[in-house]
Amino acid sequence: YGSYEISGETYDHDHAHQNIATACVQCHMVRETEIHGGVEDVAFHNFRPDLGTNCSGCHPGIDEAFVTTFQGEIEGLMNDLATRFGSTDYPDMEENWDSQADGVEVWEREAAYAMYFLIGDGSLGVHNPDYAESLMNAAISYYDANATP
Repeated sequence: YGSYEISGETYDHDHAHQNIATACVQCHMVRETEIHGGVEDVAFHNFRPDLGTNCSGCHPGIDEAFVTTFQGEIEGLMNDLATRFGSTDYPDMEENWDSQADGVEVWEREAAYAMYFLIGDGSLGVHNPDYAESLMNAAISYYDANATP
């Protein structure tokens, strides 16, 4: 975790990978790859996570289908927030935020930060799913509570 958190909102901070440096290396620095039909140890890495070896030991059921489904759910929440700001979806909001920033209220920046945190994370919430989901739900709730009808 590490995003700006809105005072009074609830966040799920439980995360097994408190040593992020080790967690990054375990998942992303896999030095085995398929070459010429066989798995070989190599001196380089491809930065793609090894879900089967590193994730599923502690998180049964984690596979590409789960990741894709979860990322779709987070994208849905990000799109829900973006449409509240008048954008068509979160990529549209990200692209146009700078041009709108001068007229944005502080509470709007606070609500939008969760989405920008997850965009910057690069995993669409997979690095810490419960926290990502709680960030987006809190941002949407906060936006709704502060928006003028």
